Amino acid sequence: MASTNQFRTADLDNPELSELLSVRVSREDTAVVVTASGEIDLYTAPRLASALQQAIDDAHGGLVVVDLTDVTFMASSGISVLTTGLSHAQQRDCRILLAGGGRPVHRPLEAAGLHQHFEYVPSASDAVQHHSNV
Repeated sequence: MASTNQFRTADLDNPELSELLSVRVSREDTAVVVTASGEIDLYTAPRLASALQQAIDDAHGGLVVVDLTDVTFMASSGISVLTTGLSHAQQRDCRILLAGGGRPVHRPLEAAGLHQHFEYVPSASDAVQHHSNV
């Protein structure tokens, strides 16, 4: 059986990694919000991958917002986490929106030719508010 999360082997509770990337999952109205802050690279991507997979599972076919407003750097491993998450969400009939992110997030996605596969919103609160009103 194939692993559902290619990054599970990393030490997700390593305090040094927590200083580089903070990841928080919360439920806001009808959405599950994953908030990342810091650097997403080979060492920290497993933290985001684990949180994103859990959020998708917890959303039960609803909305998952990935708030990347405070991400300062994203390497190819971050792109991998997002594309794997998108695929997992589609299998679970979930919708993923990327919130914020700016140049550190959008530039690598554009360079990889993957930018158009994602939906973007200015902020997590905008996504949650719009989804709640639908």
